[in-house]
Amino acid sequence: MIKSIYIKNFKAYEKETIKISKDNLLIGENDSGKSTVLEALDIFFNKDKIEKELIRNAETDVEIGILISNKPLKYTFVKKIYKGKTGKYDSIEGDLACLDAIKYVFIPANLVDIKKLICDLAIAKVKQEIPDETNNQLQELYENSVNSVLSTIDGQLMVVGNSSTTFSQKTTLKLDSAVKYDISSSGIPIEGRGSGYKKTVIYSLLTKSKYENVVIGIDEIENSLSIKNATHLIDAVTNLFYQSIITTHSVHLMSCVNSKSIIPIMNNNNAETVAEMLDGLGNINNKTFVLVEGKTDMLWINKALSIIGKLDDYIVIQCGGCRNIDPVENELIRKGYNCRVIKDGDTNSSESLSKECIELYITLDALNNLFGLTETSVPTDKKTFFDIITSKNNELKEDSVKDIISQNVDSFLLEDNQLINDVKELLK
Repeated sequence: MIKSIYIKNFKAYEKETIKISKDNLLIGENDSGKSTVLEALDIFFNKDKIEKELIRNAETDVEIGILISNKPLKYTFVKKIYKGKTGKYDSIEGDLACLDAIKYVFIPANLVDIKKLICDLAIAKVKQEIPDETNNQLQELYENSVNSVLSTIDGQLMVVGNSSTTFSQKTTLKLDSAVKYDISSSGIPIEGRGSGYKKTVIYSLLTKSKYENVVIGIDEIENSLSIKNATHLIDAVTNLFYQSIITTHSVHLMSCVNSKSIIPIMNNNNAETVAEMLDGLGNINNKTFVLVEGKTDMLWINKALSIIGKLDDYIVIQCGGCRNIDPVENELIRKGYNCRVIKDGDTNSSESLSKECIELYITLDALNNLFGLTETSVPTDKKTFFDIITSKNNELKEDSVKDIISQNVDSFLLEDNQLINDVKELLK
C-alpha cells in the first residue's frame, strides 16, 4: 500500500510530500493541486516522459517518489527522476521490483478513455491471476529466445583489444506492453460510444469486480457521475480495490463519505487555511467538524464514531499537527461552522484524550500480534510505548508505528475500549 507520495518540480508542487491512507478523498478548490497528485502517480507507474509544459523549472529535474509497504513492518521508498529540460525518464532510486504486482489505474476528469480503462483493468486481472509458474515459464521462454539469437553472433568478428566480444542480456517481462485489446460493443468500437453510455460502463466496471492489486485514482469524480452515483462508487471502490485516491471539490461528497481519509489540498494562493478552503467550496449542510492532529488519528476517530453510531453527524478533518488545531478551530467558528476538537492527552487541555497519545488505546493482543512482542501490558506513557516497538523492530520509526496501528484499528477497537468513552465525553 502506498503510504506517501513525494513530488518535486511538477505542476503545482515545488516540493511536497502527501501522506495517504488506504482510501482517500483529496478535497480542495480548482487548481489547488489535487489532480497533480494523481497525474504524478500516473507518470511514476505508467510513463517514461513528462510533457515539458508540466515542469515548473526546466533547470531542475522532476522527482516523483512513493513510500510503499507491501510486507508487514517493511517500508520501501522508490523515486524516479526525469530530466527537467526534456522531461525524459533518467534514473531511479530504490528497488522497482517491489512494485511489480501493483497496477495504477488513473481516471482523469471528463476525458475518460474507456478502451484504455478496460485494458488497464484487464491487465491488472492478468497480473492478479497469472500463476507464478506460468510467469516463470514466460520469463524463461523470453530469455532462451534472446540467448538463442545472441549465440548466432560471432564474437571473433568483433575484437575489442585482444579478446573477442561477448554478449549478454537481461530480460524484463512487462505484461502492460505485451498484452493489447480491441473492445467493441455490438460491433461498434467502444471508444466511439456516447458520453452517457461510457459513464454507465465506467460505473459498472468499478463496482462489479474485485482488484486486489489496483491503486485506483479518480479525478473530480463528481464531474463524471451524479453525486448519488459518485457516493455509491466511492463506497464500492473501498471494498473492491487495493487502494483508492479520489479528488473532489464538492463538499456534498465530503459530507457523504466521511469514513474515508479526507485530505485538504491547498497548494494555491486562493486558500491558505482549511477554513478558507471550505468557505470556497460551499455549505456543508450544518454538519459538525471534528478536528484531529493527523492522518492516523482520523482512522481511530472515524472508527470510534462508527461504534458510537454518530459517523453521519460529523466530518473528521486532520489539521497537520496539534499546533494547527486551535487556529483552524477559531477560524471555522468565526465563519459559522460547528466544531469539536480531539487532541492527544499530552497536550493537557480540556479537549484532550485521557491517554498521552491515541496509540496507547491499542489492546494488548493487537500490540503483541502486530509487532511480534510478548508484553504483559500496554505501556502507559508514550515514550516507553514507542521505544519498546522500535527497539524490537529496528527499521520502524514512530510515524511508521502509528501508521501500522491505525491501518489495523478496525480489527481491535471495540465498544468496551476506553477511547469510546473518552470520545463521547469530548463530543458533548
